[in-house]
Formats: sequence, C-alpha cells, structure tokens
Amino acid sequence: MQLNQERLAMQISQEAISTLISQGKTRGFVTFGEIFKVIASDKNDPTQLDKVLEQLEDQGIEIIDEDEQED
Repeated sequence: MQLNQERLAMQISQEAISTLISQGKTRGFVTFGEIFKVIASDKNDPTQLDKVLEQLEDQGIEIIDEDEQED
C-alpha cells in the first residue's frame, strides 16, 4: 500500500512540475513561490528542488522572486 501511495505522489508531483513548466513557457518565468508550492509534498527529498530548477533551466524559463513579478 505504501508503494502505491509513493507512486501516486510522484505522479502528482510530476504533473504539477509539468504544469509549472507550461506556465513558465507561456509567461517566460516562474516564481520561487510557485516552485516551492510544487515541491511542498517532497520536502523530505533534498534533490527535488535541484531537479525542478534544472528542468526549468533546460526549458529556458527564468526564475524570479515574487517582488520582481510586480514590476
């Protein structure tokens, strides 16, 4: 049962990351806050943030602070 829950969490996480990448492609950027919302369920995995940042960078998506978004 635990394995199925982990697979579901990974699937949901990957779907959320895909959505984040899609939004980033449309706007040209994502915020750190948006990234942290996506990886919130994976707090126990310290490499998750690095993976997400790498995926965004590979897609040419800029990562900004929320303050920069308002400018």
